[in-house]
Amino acid sequence: MKKIILFLILVIIVCFVFYKPIMETINSIYSKKPISEKTEEILTENTVNKENDPTNLSKDINDVNTVEKKVYIEREENCVILKKDTQKITTTQSNFPWGEELNCDFCQAYNLPARVDPACSNKNFFMNGSILYWHTSEQGLDLGFEYFQTTDGGSDISNNRREISMNFEYKPGLRIGIGKNGKIDDWAISLDWTHIYPVQKRSFSTENNILGFWTDEVTEKASVKAQWKLKYDIFNLSISRPYYVGRYLIFNTLFGLKGGRINQLFDVEYTEFSSDDKPFCKANSSSWLVGPKVLFDTNWILGKGFSLIGDFAFSLFYQKFNDVKLYINNITSIQHFSRIKDNNCLTPNINSSIGISWGKYSCNKSSHLNFSLSYEFEYYWNQNAISNLKTAISSSDSDLSKSDSGLDLMLHGLSANIRFDF
Repeated sequence: MKKIILFLILVIIVCFVFYKPIMETINSIYSKKPISEKTEEILTENTVNKENDPTNLSKDINDVNTVEKKVYIEREENCVILKKDTQKITTTQSNFPWGEELNCDFCQAYNLPARVDPACSNKNFFMNGSILYWHTSEQGLDLGFEYFQTTDGGSDISNNRREISMNFEYKPGLRIGIGKNGKIDDWAISLDWTHIYPVQKRSFSTENNILGFWTDEVTEKASVKAQWKLKYDIFNLSISRPYYVGRYLIFNTLFGLKGGRINQLFDVEYTEFSSDDKPFCKANSSSWLVGPKVLFDTNWILGKGFSLIGDFAFSLFYQKFNDVKLYINNITSIQHFSRIKDNNCLTPNINSSIGISWGKYSCNKSSHLNFSLSYEFEYYWNQNAISNLKTAISSSDSDLSKSDSGLDLMLHGLSANIRFDF
């Protein structure tokens, strides 16, 4: 885990320290030759006479391109810019801010950039923060069966039983991030961190008997207490580009690196009312993971700053379980201690969200503020290595790669987000 954190810190430092020379190098590859004096003369005349007529402006720019086809047209805040070296000659295109509904008669042939673009800002940074209220759960953490005696004094475990499961509840968390919009085709680079440490508990008592899954023993007139802790820290480093595909529809495609750590602790104790016997089980697992991520995001503009938002992402991780430990102490004083180290696997992950957002430019369009409320889903395959180890002990097989089905980690819940562009 320390190696991942150091690697991510190194990547961030390299990106921000060498961002300018890297962008200048790439810009030089795509640089355009300066326009000629004749082209500048035509453009200046068009600017003075027809600056408020987008239709004629489109025709005149085509005329300029006929005279010299080396004119570079770049879309920025409410304008088309024709560059001559470092000088900018600005003509009015359409009066609409980026990131809102598109209303222009003249646009580039390719998908027009749709990122938020505060006017007169050379920083092009953005920051975001989220308050999370997520439900976290994992399969394979059932505690046992409560079974009932029949009227004749016998017992029938198969037909008169009820499963005892963990209680999973919603818990708070947070997400913070920072990013920068680039000049190369309006790409954006961003980094965010999701942090949630939920603690789930279950307490159950009964006058009937309990068959404990984790001790493989029957306790008479007993109670059971269990606690599951999840330590979830995930980082996302990504490159993205939002773009218009319609007047009221924005897509955003993203590619990047996702990784972090997922650690778990699980304790369960069974207590008999008629004795001091307390069979128990203590277990924990620690792992780190890293892999590529692709995401497709949509923004359906409703007007007045409101939008419907939704996205879907897929990641494939290389995951390493550094340490998985399981200690069992039962009534017969038989103790089991098992440990597996350095177990590797490939782990798929999907996540999705749906919600609504509202955003508005402020301070003479020098900054932009956006609020959104969404419901998110995260799904990780085969994360319950503790249950896998218990199964391996029962079958005398220490290979965790032969995992049981249905041992996945699931997170879902509300996310209240705020983003500030400046």
